[in-house]
Amino acid sequence: RRDGTHPMRTRSLVWVILASLLALPAAADPPNPAAEALHQKAAEMYKDGSRAEAIEFWWEAMRLGPHWKYAYNLANASYEDGKFEPAWRAAEQAEQLNMPDKYMVQLGGLRAKISAELKKTHAYLALMVQPESCTVTRDGLLWAKPRAGWFPSRSSAIRITHPGYDPRDLTWDHAIGKRHSKAIAL
Repeated sequence: RRDGTHPMRTRSLVWVILASLLALPAAADPPNPAAEALHQKAAEMYKDGSRAEAIEFWWEAMRLGPHWKYAYNLANASYEDGKFEPAWRAAEQAEQLNMPDKYMVQLGGLRAKISAELKKTHAYLALMVQPESCTVTRDGLLWAKPRAGWFPSRSSAIRITHPGYDPRDLTWDHAIGKRHSKAIAL
């Protein structure tokens, strides 16, 4: 493996985490039953070695009823499948969906592994704008809040607009393998 870990040891650790997530007591806000059924199917597929199918089931579970455990498992399986951008997005969703503190160490470790892979071919960008209600596009596409993520290019065309302000256009040069942040006020 690229990260120096043994595939069976990694798979065993992932399965232990997955099994513990399956055995969690019901939360105050229970998962959507249809999404939970898809999660169970994804877990079975993953256990049987059908990672690509498991990923599809977890995406569908997230669409039906977003839950941190679906996002976390999706991030893990996507990372193992070499799909690092979707893995990063899923890991972010797990945190945004109030992942319990006791699992944050595992999430942090997973994000570090994903980040190490993305640094090889991407730049991480974080843009803060004032006023916060500005509309921002990056390379002609809407860039929604929180306006942070990994991008495979070395430069971005940014346009910031807001009623009552002159639009602001800029080219943001950013090196691959680095984290970049910028704050802009209109």
